[in-house]
Amino acid sequence: MGKVDADKLYRIVAVIQVVLVSGLSFFFNERPVEKVDRPKLGVKRYISDLMGHPIRRRFATLYSSLSVLMNVAVTGGFLVLFAKENLGVSKEDYGSTFSVSTIGPLFLSVPFAIVVERYLSKQLALLVGIAALITALAIGWTAESMDALYWLAILWGIGYMITIVTFKPFFSEYVPKDIIGQVSGALNICWGLGGAVAVLGGALLIEHAFDDNYRSIFPMALAMGLVSIYLAARIPDKRFQERKQTPKSLDR
Repeated sequence: MGKVDADKLYRIVAVIQVVLVSGLSFFFNERPVEKVDRPKLGVKRYISDLMGHPIRRRFATLYSSLSVLMNVAVTGGFLVLFAKENLGVSKEDYGSTFSVSTIGPLFLSVPFAIVVERYLSKQLALLVGIAALITALAIGWTAESMDALYWLAILWGIGYMITIVTFKPFFSEYVPKDIIGQVSGALNICWGLGGAVAVLGGALLIEHAFDDNYRSIFPMALAMGLVSIYLAARIPDKRFQERKQTPKSLDR
């Protein structure tokens, strides 16, 4: 496959995404959050507001596993080392190849979010996103040339977009409005912890258990993908089920 001008593509996508996000923000019609009397916020309550609720605890565990999956595979920097050390691809060619991962999210993120919100179960959408990531990882595991990285990048971009677009709205359905910022912050700590485990643990395993073979990132990430599939399958989309059971004449 021919090279892509990565710098130009990244800039174009960045500009279009800024325009899209800025444009959509004018259509928000947020209502003030009603204050609810709650105990004083301390470390114990900060943790329990996220981990004390069984469904939110599943989300937190899932977010951590997704962070490990994504960081040990792509965002932690191991994929570029795999391309360089195992496939003999230069960093420039890698950047040119992986830039195609931006195309799917650019054109699909807004339509996909609308479709999921109106017609699909968020649980199903999340499972589809993780499945796309797993498929991308399977392609990477068997890759022998740069051409395979194109398909990995395309599927990874789509899977990443679906997962990220779906996760936070799905999670917010299980959080009271007045603490959603607080709980989302605690959730982001789970992401950070997962990323730290992926980068530090992945580096140690690659060096000491896999003899500096960067192809080992794929089975490690795939294992976390299967864990993520299991966790996501155990989080019901109650709002979607309620909407399905509501007669259309009343759901207006």
